[in-house]
Amino acid sequence: MLKECSVLSLSLTSGFLFTMMLPLFKKQGKTNKYPQDIYKKIVEERKDIYAKGMILGILLALLTKDPCNFIIVVMGTTFLFYTLHPKSTYMVEHLKTNSEIKTWVKEYRHMQVSWYSLFVAGITFALFLKLAK
Repeated sequence: MLKECSVLSLSLTSGFLFTMMLPLFKKQGKTNKYPQDIYKKIVEERKDIYAKGMILGILLALLTKDPCNFIIVVMGTTFLFYTLHPKSTYMVEHLKTNSEIKTWVKEYRHMQVSWYSLFVAGITFALFLKLAK
């Protein structure tokens, strides 16, 4: 039988994994209209922030004995660290035309909605598995 925390850990994991995989299925070339040097610096900074959050999460999770709690601590810490960590700049600050800004905000919002949708889908799937047992 799945433990209650398995529902949360499975949903967190699925949300992170699917969000990381989304760019693989996305049409390439959309970001070419943006300043590439700035875009690449922002991507590198965000990768560094994410990695620091993941490392912190792993270090904190090592204090737990339960594998289920380990996943929750790692993913939760990573998410909070990334969300709360100050960013040096945002891509939208470097866009010049209204069209560029609208396109960027639309892409950014799509990624946000995708992550939360996949998180909810993960919870739904995990609950389905739990009820099926």
